[in-house]
Amino acid sequence: MKKLFSKMLVLCALFIAVSAVDAYSTQITIKLTWGKKSKNCRGFGICRFDVSIISDDILRLSDDHSTLMLDVTSADVKGYESYFFGPTITIEEEYEVPAEVQKALGSDKPLYIRPGKYKCEKTSTGYTIYFAQ
Repeated sequence: MKKLFSKMLVLCALFIAVSAVDAYSTQITIKLTWGKKSKNCRGFGICRFDVSIISDDILRLSDDHSTLMLDVTSADVKGYESYFFGPTITIEEEYEVPAEVQKALGSDKPLYIRPGKYKCEKTSTGYTIYFAQ
């Protein structure tokens, strides 16, 4: 019974977290963990995304599925400030967005953040990073 309740709670959270922001994207609220997955979340990169209804980080996918946009708060950049300078951010290791997050975003194909430089804009609440698909 406990497992069934937990599964129902996760499904409800996904349903609540997925919403249309505007005509250009779908968004979900996520908890972001910085670091390299291959190094047990040490270093810098994307270690993990978890669907969350209590975080301020937002992951969006453009309607044409060409761009994954990550909005992170200044608080979630704490300790990684040296990576957030200039108009780009460099990701050193590939990260596959988890299947449940891909589905919540409405993607029918795998989403990746591949190694490379990506546009990074300072916002009033933190940063927005644009990952081409």
